[in-house]
Amino acid sequence: MVEAVTFHVKTSQPHIRHHKDFTTVNSRFFYSRLITTEALKQSNTSIDSLFPLIHCQFTWDPFGLQALFPGHRENVPNRHWIGLISQNLATYRWLFFSLIDDCLAIDFWWTFLSRLVGQSLSFSKECLEPALSRTSIANFVTIRLTDLSVFSLFIILLVISAPHVFENVNFVSVCAIITLCSSLIQNLFHILGWSQKVMSDLEYMWTEMIQLETALHKAVVNKHKTADLGLGVLHEKEDLRLKLAKLQAQFYSIKIELEEENQISSEFQSHHEVPYRNELRMERTLYEENSAKQDLFTERIVVMETDRGDVTARNESTTGACLEDVHSLKSVSPAATMMEKTSYDDGKRLENREQDSVEPLALSTHLNRVDLGHVVTEPVSPDVKELWDESREEKIIEEDVYWLPNCEESTRDWIVANLEGSEWIHIGEVKMNIDGETEFCDGEILRTMIEFKKVFTAIPQCDLQEARTRANPYETIGGAFFQNRAAMKLANLDRVFDFLFSGETEERLLSKNPLTSARPNFNCDREAPLFYFADVCAGPGAFSEYMLWRKAFYNAKGFGFTLRGENDFKFGRFTASCAHYLEPYYGKHGDGDVINPDNINSLEEFIMKGTNDVGVDFMMADGGFSVIGNEIIQEILAKRLYLCQLLVSLCIVRENGVFFCTLYDIFTPFSAALIFLMYVAYDQVALHKPLSSRPANSERYIVCKGLRKKYSDAVRDYLKRVNLKMDELTKAKSSHEVVSIVPIEIIRRHEEFSTYLKRHNERIAIRQSTYLQKYLCYYKNKSLIDKDQGTLRDGCLKYWLVPNKPQRRGAEHYRIDPEQYFRSFSGKMYSLENVNARLPMFTMELLTRRLLKELKYAEFSLNILSNKTTTQPELLISTEVGVFIWKERWEKIGNNLMRIPDKTVLLVERATAYKLVENCLETMETNGLIRILDAAVINGDDVSRLSYSKRMEAARKFCRALQLVIPKVRIGWRAQERYVAPPQLVTAEIFTFDYLSQLRRRFSYVRHLGEEVVIIEENGYLMICKALRVARLLKESYKMGWSCDQSRNYAISRSQSDVGSLFEELWEEHGCCSSFWETSMPLKQSRDLPPMQFIWSWENSMLDDYGPRVILESDSHKSGATINSIVI
Repeated sequence: MVEAVTFHVKTSQPHIRHHKDFTTVNSRFFYSRLITTEALKQSNTSIDSLFPLIHCQFTWDPFGLQALFPGHRENVPNRHWIGLISQNLATYRWLFFSLIDDCLAIDFWWTFLSRLVGQSLSFSKECLEPALSRTSIANFVTIRLTDLSVFSLFIILLVISAPHVFENVNFVSVCAIITLCSSLIQNLFHILGWSQKVMSDLEYMWTEMIQLETALHKAVVNKHKTADLGLGVLHEKEDLRLKLAKLQAQFYSIKIELEEENQISSEFQSHHEVPYRNELRMERTLYEENSAKQDLFTERIVVMETDRGDVTARNESTTGACLEDVHSLKSVSPAATMMEKTSYDDGKRLENREQDSVEPLALSTHLNRVDLGHVVTEPVSPDVKELWDESREEKIIEEDVYWLPNCEESTRDWIVANLEGSEWIHIGEVKMNIDGETEFCDGEILRTMIEFKKVFTAIPQCDLQEARTRANPYETIGGAFFQNRAAMKLANLDRVFDFLFSGETEERLLSKNPLTSARPNFNCDREAPLFYFADVCAGPGAFSEYMLWRKAFYNAKGFGFTLRGENDFKFGRFTASCAHYLEPYYGKHGDGDVINPDNINSLEEFIMKGTNDVGVDFMMADGGFSVIGNEIIQEILAKRLYLCQLLVSLCIVRENGVFFCTLYDIFTPFSAALIFLMYVAYDQVALHKPLSSRPANSERYIVCKGLRKKYSDAVRDYLKRVNLKMDELTKAKSSHEVVSIVPIEIIRRHEEFSTYLKRHNERIAIRQSTYLQKYLCYYKNKSLIDKDQGTLRDGCLKYWLVPNKPQRRGAEHYRIDPEQYFRSFSGKMYSLENVNARLPMFTMELLTRRLLKELKYAEFSLNILSNKTTTQPELLISTEVGVFIWKERWEKIGNNLMRIPDKTVLLVERATAYKLVENCLETMETNGLIRILDAAVINGDDVSRLSYSKRMEAARKFCRALQLVIPKVRIGWRAQERYVAPPQLVTAEIFTFDYLSQLRRRFSYVRHLGEEVVIIEENGYLMICKALRVARLLKESYKMGWSCDQSRNYAISRSQSDVGSLFEELWEEHGCCSSFWETSMPLKQSRDLPPMQFIWSWENSMLDDYGPRVILESDSHKSGATINSIVI
């Protein structure tokens, strides 16, 4: 046990440690803190930090009497003093000898002794001197008490420091008695001084009590006053509340009257709208008639002016005399008196600063309102008499397309040969106007258009938009049921160019997207190749939304490229089609900037990888930016954007592919050269402005048909060099730019091209000027509105083969739960109870139960299963709400990462993908695989009654449309944005028993989790084979045979012998094939017939050596079938 010392303290120092093994002294009387000498050494405790711990003991009673009875030291019984003194003496003795034994510094010990003596001396003086200061013997008693204290302490220190000299117990007792006597005398004098002090304290307390009673009386009086004041405030509050209620009642009554008046006014306006227009015409007629009368009154006015002059002259003298008298008069009205006090002077502003207006406020006409930052240079005044001549515009529904004449092969060869160098790239001064660009447009037409374009600066933007809404005859077409108007522009162009973009026919379009009914459950393009398209500068994605809707089901796969940020794709707004078929990409730099050369190259690599190095069938580009205030030079600002969009098409469009792009003004030689190079690279080129494009802007489209790789590669490389040169000049902030990339003489030499471009520009410029005038007219007269908007909308939508229905929004989406999907497709015969039923195990007897011996295997299909035999295939249903798996109940999976379109019903297995690292299996960085074993409905296409091979072929096309080039998707926003790998949807391979001998060559053995397993690569992923799923291809009533004459399979039914033999092409027509529901959820069947599906387990047996190695290599085995036993 480590020797410890007890100090009677109420606080402890945080830097002093406590020892676990200690001895508690005086535990009956007080709480003790223990400090070992080891802790003192370890914490480097100084003597100054030690004394605050014992200060409370040495200040009043060094022997611990006050600790026993705190606050009542004078009442301590005498019989306890001797014991307490002895215990404390022992304590001090233990402390000092522990310090000496532990080799503490000698100065530490002597400092402690000096502090101890000092504490005792200060005790005697501080405690007794105030109590006896009023007596004649104060100084004597103080000195004597000090002597007694010193003598007592001396004896105590002597006993502590030299115990071996005073080993006699009697001597120690004598010392204790002496010390006790000194303490008794000390307490006696303290009691005398204390009684005197108590008397003085009582007098002081009496005085304080009188003062407190006086203050209490004043407080009571003030409290009553405050209570009266509070009651008054409450009464005022209640009055105000009643007045507020009355005002609210008046407000509601006035509001109701105002609504009634507004309703009456609207009814009156609707009933009198036509009479009002007739009144306007009558007023105009009267105005013309009154103009003649005005001439008759002119002479009379002259006479009256002469008379007025005479009268004025006569009154001037009288007026001058009266003014002097007026200034001397004083106002006597109260209002005039108040105005005089505010220093008001007639004809001047109020107050000394004169900041108020003298003129009365004018009425607001709500014109010339501007947005933030908009400057109106030449305000336009309203004119309610302004009318528009509708004969100046042509309102049509069906449009004509003018193709540019085809370029000759010799011209293409010559142009391509001269593009190998950079001699045609001409650098010149930056030009910021198009006034002199008359090479491809008549000068007068161009100047007229530029003049009318100034309406954009003369009219505030918000008022211009309002006038455009009323003036544009095609404005109400809007975006139909798509997310914005861009989708309808593509629908318009697609129809005008005879569905060149979507590659459809009118018959197929209407079969997939009827105009008056819902989409059917039949995909007529199920067996057609997957359609690939690219949407560049595409945000928020309306072009892609239309293309996916037009192609319908899972017939198209898109690649999107656009700026990241506020102009990014808005996948949440895709209401007409599923956004999972569009894969976004943002280039090497991740910003989606199409003019960056590195981004263009990386986009080309990305799309070639996604299309197996073939390219897309169709590319569309819709790049643009805000040019408010710079509408006249929009072409100059967008010249590099023109270049890069056309360049990308040459990089990613496949042979004979189609491309279209948004352009604006094309008056400069640079723009003409770009179109000329497209004229060389494509078979046919056309420039067209559709009706859905607002007629007053410069927007138009270039449509290119039939890419010629023989020539396009050279044009592509040349445009890449031009883009690099422009990028170099931009980064250098040069005052020069690329002004031409094909000599103007060469373009002039091709007269057909020049004439076509000039006629197109003039036609668009004239139409644009006409509608700018119409906007201005409609701005001046806000009562005008184009009355043909509704008729044109209905006619255009019908001609474009777009249903006339509104856009679906949040609450209008059809929220169908998985149970409804299942019932709508499966019918009433099948139940979910059969989904998770345990499948029978495979045996050789099942193959030979009733089938022909020579064809005992052809009727079955096989799939590999990677899960345990006890894990059954699962039923998956995708809805608009999410993806669900049936496991005795519907469970949502994927945490919104499942990229499976709605209206999909599949039989799947959730598997794990592996990679082989040093002959060990490691899990790949994916959220697993979803392997399709069978398909019933694919994105609304009901394939459940097709043959199994066709069902799986449709599923493979479905997976290709959803496949990601970069298997990660972006989730979150801004700081929470991250990329995750969603589960990959793949189809399971199909093979037959006859193929097993070839299939086993693809297996390899690996040790995994302590056992030997076989692995196989499927769809680019390694997976473990733990079982085979065996499913029947024909219904129960049919069996399969082999025709020696035709060398092909046939089916025959016992119950329908009159039908005879049916070859494979007739199986679907006669219903021979087993459906998805019959195979996946078989009903109760006869014991004589083999089951519709069963499981062949390849897991290692716990009873014998039966497992994957035996199945692949042995001829036979008693525990189950082997490949050799089946094939041979």
